[in-house]
This record gives sequence, C-alpha cells and structure tokens, in this order.
Amino acid sequence: MSEQTTPTAKAQIDESAIAYPGWKIVIASFFGIMVSFAAIVPYTFGLFLKPLAESFGWHREATSAGFSIAALTLAAASPGLGFLLDRYKPRRIVLPSIIVFSAAYASLALLTPHLMHFYLTFFVICHQSSESVVF
Repeated sequence: MSEQTTPTAKAQIDESAIAYPGWKIVIASFFGIMVSFAAIVPYTFGLFLKPLAESFGWHREATSAGFSIAALTLAAASPGLGFLLDRYKPRRIVLPSIIVFSAAYASLALLTPHLMHFYLTFFVICHQSSESVVF
C-alpha cells in the first residue's frame, strides 16, 4: 500500500520558516510592547527619580508620587476599559489611545518645574496606556 499525503498536510506552513506570516505579528507585538507603558515606566522610573528631583527641585517623595498616580490610574481605568471593549471594537479604542499616549509621553520633554504638570502627564500616560496595551 502506497503512502498517500493528505491535502491538509501539504497546506501546512512551516512555522520555523522565515516566510511564515506569523512572524509579522511577532515583530509588530515586540515593537508595540517595547515602547508601551509596561516596558518603560515600571522598569525605568527608578533610574530617573533622582535626576528628575534634582533637575526640577522636587523632593524625591513628591517625584515618586507620580509613579503612584500612574499605578492607581491604571487600576482605576481597567474596569472602564473592559466595559468599552465589550461595547466597541478594540480598534476604535486602541488607535486613538495610542495617539494620545504618544503625545503625552512626548510631552515629558516639555516638563515645567510645576509638580502638577508632572502628575497630570503621568495620569494621562497611564490612563491611555491601559487602553493602548489591549492589542
């Protein structure tokens, strides 16, 4: 009896091949997560704490409160995000959130010595990051 190959066996694509279409998704996810809130703020905030406090003349406790605001905002925004994702398509939520997140993150370059500006920027960054990390 000769061995016959089934049509599904021929149609399968080798996942280890460089031409595998799933690699595009892996690369897009890598770059998306690499520049997201989850990869930037929790792991780098401690590095910038002392230079921020010295540059703007803030106390370290006041500067580190920005991270607390970020964490609390993320926790508070998550239930609302779940509601929005149940009602609307993720693309309608994620795309505007990425734009606002990027603008808020870029606005850190324009920080003023006013501590409230720092707090509001971190509030917006965290609020939008909770929605843009969905994908």
